[in-house]
Amino acid sequence: MHIVSQYGIFQKTENVILTGRTKLFHISHFRYLAPYYTPDDIQTITEMCSGGLAINGDTSESVQSSVIELLVEASNHDIPIYRVTLALSFSKIDEDGNIILSSGISLPIITSIERMKIHTKKGREVNKNEVNGILNYVHHSQRLKVLRLYNCQLPSSIPIGPSLSALQSQGVEVTWIPDYNKWDQEYLLDQESGDWL
Repeated sequence: MHIVSQYGIFQKTENVILTGRTKLFHISHFRYLAPYYTPDDIQTITEMCSGGLAINGDTSESVQSSVIELLVEASNHDIPIYRVTLALSFSKIDEDGNIILSSGISLPIITSIERMKIHTKKGREVNKNEVNGILNYVHHSQRLKVLRLYNCQLPSSIPIGPSLSALQSQGVEVTWIPDYNKWDQEYLLDQESGDWL
């Protein structure tokens, strides 16, 4: 069985979800089929959040909004979200601490994320205020284990503050890879000194 949408044709697999609109699709295809789907039960939300979810900069606002809707529902029910990736979609942190995507859509604070990856355009400079904003955003998730930053240029050290201290107490690993194609250049944040090691 195949499913045809404006995003292409997908092969049905054993791991499918039946929605209220009787659409069948594989979990990994959610980001493509999101405009046709609204999560309406805990089991389905849990299944869909058990793998990685991405908000990509090259997808439509309707797809991004649908993924955010799923994340908010998971957060509201304290459902673990295995990983959230912002792939070329991060723009800034607003004054309320929410992430603003390049599309202008707001990603509110999600409190049940276990891993977060932010992949920027190559060479994008992220200043200390932005780094602090990102740290402040993710520290609200008590489940957080890993924060990874890719392709950006970060300050050589991060000022010690409440957010960094909170991540340290949670045992969160914060890593930075300046060039996504050079995995041997990976830095780990020393949360006591604020330096990259």
